[in-house]
Amino acid sequence: MQNEKKFFRKIEDLVICPQLQNLKALQLDLIGNYPQCQDLQNLGLAIKSCSNLSTLDLKFLWCLINNDKLSALGTAISYCYNLSTLQLELGCNQIESKGLTDLCSAITNTKNSLKNLKLSFQQNPISDSGISTIANSLVHLTDLSNLELNFGQCNLGDEDLSCLFSCLSKSSKITDLNLNFYVNKIGPNGLQNIESALKNLTKISTFILNLGANNIGPQGASYLGISLENCTNISNLHLNLLGNLISNEGVSNLVTCFEKCTNLSMLTLQLGDNQIEAQGIINLGQSLAKCTKLLSLILEVQWNKINDEGLQGLSNSLANLTKLSTLVLNLYQNNIGSNGAASLGFALSGCVNLTTLSLNLSKNQIESNGASNLSIGLSKCPKLQELHMQLCLNEIKDEALSTICSALSNCTTLSNLSIDFRCNYIGEKDEGVLAQLDFTKISNLTLNLSNNKMGPETTSALGLSFTKGSYLIALELEICESNIGSQGILGLSLGLTSCLNLQNLSLILLRNNIGNEGAISLGNSLEQCTNLQNLSLQLADNNILNDGILSLATSLANCEKLSNLSLYLDFNDINSQTQSQSVTRILKIKNLINKIIFF
Repeated sequence: MQNEKKFFRKIEDLVICPQLQNLKALQLDLIGNYPQCQDLQNLGLAIKSCSNLSTLDLKFLWCLINNDKLSALGTAISYCYNLSTLQLELGCNQIESKGLTDLCSAITNTKNSLKNLKLSFQQNPISDSGISTIANSLVHLTDLSNLELNFGQCNLGDEDLSCLFSCLSKSSKITDLNLNFYVNKIGPNGLQNIESALKNLTKISTFILNLGANNIGPQGASYLGISLENCTNISNLHLNLLGNLISNEGVSNLVTCFEKCTNLSMLTLQLGDNQIEAQGIINLGQSLAKCTKLLSLILEVQWNKINDEGLQGLSNSLANLTKLSTLVLNLYQNNIGSNGAASLGFALSGCVNLTTLSLNLSKNQIESNGASNLSIGLSKCPKLQELHMQLCLNEIKDEALSTICSALSNCTTLSNLSIDFRCNYIGEKDEGVLAQLDFTKISNLTLNLSNNKMGPETTSALGLSFTKGSYLIALELEICESNIGSQGILGLSLGLTSCLNLQNLSLILLRNNIGNEGAISLGNSLEQCTNLQNLSLQLADNNILNDGILSLATSLANCEKLSNLSLYLDFNDINSQTQSQSVTRILKIKNLINKIIFF
């Protein structure tokens, strides 16, 4: 029987591998190693024996690959005559343009069979002539259907992008194209001539273009929008234009292409930090409303100034996307108030097919009223299964959290819930509100309440809410720097004992003064979580002394199903003898496979 695939971390292991002629797929991962030219020559001899090889995946990230070593690698690849898939990870090395000639010559050797090609050269000084060498080699790969190129942080400019697209225009069979030019020196002129290239790439269904942290400006965004109008068969479009100063004008002209891209089902737009204001986001929304086939939308517009007016306009458009099943909105730091949040909630109530929703409204001014109205809209999403909400730094108080959880209890299919409420006012007035939180139907819960007004009573009340968590399988809870003390841990621990199905638990409770009593209470509760398999406890700087640590370790030793344990106990007053005794006790866990322990 032929071996389908082999994975190696050392060239010498590959060289001595028997029956290389039977391999169809080979992966070699040398990340962080430093092969010499002789090693790469040996690699070539081994590959030459792989006469049936169709897939080759070589990862040489941070391997000090220079021009001479790249030439030797090219020779090795030249022995592959039947490749259909080639992936080369060569990022963070010392590759210059003159070292690419032999490599590209070797790649074109596979011209009769290569259909999938991934080349990654990020953080290499390959310069203009290097791009030209690579681009011209692509012309000979006439059967390419899937191409991924990564030139992030390679100090490239407009001419390089133009050269690449000029050559790509001859690759008429490409269906999936992924280009990464993150952090280079590309301006508007680099995008001026790509329209003719995209006109010829008529079969493209997936197009990913990363131009983040360049300087294309509004004119470059306009050129890109005009070019994309030719891509009428695209179903999956991903554009990263983060930090390009495209402004209202640029985003408005960019999104006009959506009217022609009538087959879009998946769209990702990363437009953060672009000086976009209300009118720009309103125009974006109006164009999105025409994408009636959208099933997945990821829109990142953080660090702009869209305010309530802009979000209301965008929300009105989202209400038309009734087929959406996945929606991700990053609205971080956008001067949004309670009215904007309320309008978003109302719009989401019309997205009746949503199953996955992620909202980041952190560092705005939505306050309790905005958060409550947002959640009321979410309660009308009947198919919602997974929800992630980030509402940090919004002056939100207890009653809003209660309203949110009460509203979400109406989402009968919701099983995965993540709420990040850092730096608000939770726990300031009425700790009884937290006791009423309803997690009855949740199986995976992440809750971050750090830097609020949590204290012993509030944390104990939160513990009561977990007594209704019988469906919980995974829980991640973070409450840092809140002085919850041993009383708070006791109440929290009592709640955990009711989570009988809990398998994965992460508690991040840094700097809370829980002391010995708190550590003992926590250990006792963990013993009763008899299905626990993965546990992470971050209890640094909590005034836990030797007796508390030994008791906690003894309790953990009784967690018989525990296979993975991470325990962070630094900045507590624990002597070396106690540390040794604790580790000895923990090692008695029968099924323990992986452990990380810091004292």
